[in-house]
Amino acid sequence: MALGAASSPITGILADKVGMASYALFTFLFITFSTCYNIIHIIIIAILMGISYSSFAFSFLMISELFPPKVTATASGVLNACAFLGALVYPAVMGTILDLSKSYYIAFLTVVIGEVFGMAIALKTKETK
Repeated sequence: MALGAASSPITGILADKVGMASYALFTFLFITFSTCYNIIHIIIIAILMGISYSSFAFSFLMISELFPPKVTATASGVLNACAFLGALVYPAVMGTILDLSKSYYIAFLTVVIGEVFGMAIALKTKETK
């Protein structure tokens, strides 16, 4: 994740439509084939996941473009609160999915599904500038 955040300028070029898709793809590859990879493959794919995850930072930039200056701080606060709420709730949801399915693959696949869902929403967002 730290390497991903440090590479944000690189992902800025790809962030519009590719960032979320690449995170979903790399996460899917990681959970699907991790038992087939050696440690080098796992490190490379984890770095690629981190790089593509850094596209999340651009959601805060979108706030300043989509909302008038008068409410930008409030909108940023709501986005940040939602991110922390997700970080609070999702582990319990994932644990429930794991308990019901008895499968780590299915539990982690929900991350990919969530990312694809988020990408569909992002594609509906109007382009600015």
